[in-house]
Amino acid sequence: MNFLARQSRDPIGVSLAKAQRRQGKTNGHFDRREKSFSDPSHSLGMTDGGPLPLRAWRLGERKSEAPVKRRRRFGLGSWFLFFLLIALPHPALAQERLERVTLAIPVHALSQLPAYVGSRFGLFREEGIDIQIIQMRTALVGPALISRDLDFATAADTMLRAATTGLPVKVIAFGGIKPALALNVRPEIKKPEDLKGKMISVSSRGSTTDIVARDIVRHFGLNPDTDIVTMPLGSQTNQLAALKSNAVQASLFTPPYDAIAERDGFRVLAVAGDILKDQLQAGLSTSDQKISANPDQVRRMVRAFVKSLIFLHKEKAKVAEMIAKEWKIELDLAQRSYQSIARTLSADGSAGEEPVRRVIEQTLATNKQQKQVPLSQVEDLSFLRRAQEELGLRPKP
Repeated sequence: MNFLARQSRDPIGVSLAKAQRRQGKTNGHFDRREKSFSDPSHSLGMTDGGPLPLRAWRLGERKSEAPVKRRRRFGLGSWFLFFLLIALPHPALAQERLERVTLAIPVHALSQLPAYVGSRFGLFREEGIDIQIIQMRTALVGPALISRDLDFATAADTMLRAATTGLPVKVIAFGGIKPALALNVRPEIKKPEDLKGKMISVSSRGSTTDIVARDIVRHFGLNPDTDIVTMPLGSQTNQLAALKSNAVQASLFTPPYDAIAERDGFRVLAVAGDILKDQLQAGLSTSDQKISANPDQVRRMVRAFVKSLIFLHKEKAKVAEMIAKEWKIELDLAQRSYQSIARTLSADGSAGEEPVRRVIEQTLATNKQQKQVPLSQVEDLSFLRRAQEELGLRPKP
């Protein structure tokens, strides 16, 4: 007699005890309190060993009808909750939707303040960007942008020079539009002429610090090619350590390191802003390939950068507190450093044409080239103008 035939001959009202004994043969576990199988798969008529006996399943339906209904209602509620969690925005899920973007800075100094403000106060995140700030020597920035190992860089001045020589990169916004550099010297340097035969530390050769150091000594009547030696030492902390050990006799610092060095006994001999005209120091740059392949990311990046400039000019106290924490200095020193750097930064990401053309001319002269380089070869400010319009900084056409 087959299985179904045997089942049809058994009475439906079989005792609960018999059902329990039969169910014990199916590897299931019977819950006496609920009068239902504790394994959720049993409610579907399944066990680890296969289908439940038909009679036991029927008994479960009859004897535990109310608990089954409760479980069914609970299951529907669970599905509803699941879909609700998917539909509603959640911080963890929102974080996963952020686009990771790399941004290279040449030094850990206040010349890079817009990048730090945008990161610390969530202005990049507002544009859907998970910003990854990395410190990189300016000589490596151009190749990294071209190879797509890097998305953006703040070394706008260096990228202007690179674009002038033909590298397919563009400056897309400006940050530092006036020199924020100071020349700190050891105690034995009493006057500018004492720099003759001495070593001055800079971040890297050909960088803005290198160019400004040479311009300063030239201003004081010295020949930068024969009277001094510029020593590329990278970070500001490296330069401060070299100054303290007398490995160099002067260093070109960006706030807050000029104030830190002065506090440590190395006075400021000259401030670049008192000697030089407008000098582009930092901003935002990227590759031509990035602009053509991902213009939406470029648009959001520029917009976040401009919002950072607006924020740092408006929220002075908050930014000063951030500087004190980031550089581990006293609040009064941070406030002084903020005042020094804030007056050198663009209000909205713009810069005049004259300093840009000056960089082009200096680069051509250094490379002994005589040719015309249009502004369109070195900058693309269309994203900047759009961001300024969207943020109400300029009238829409």
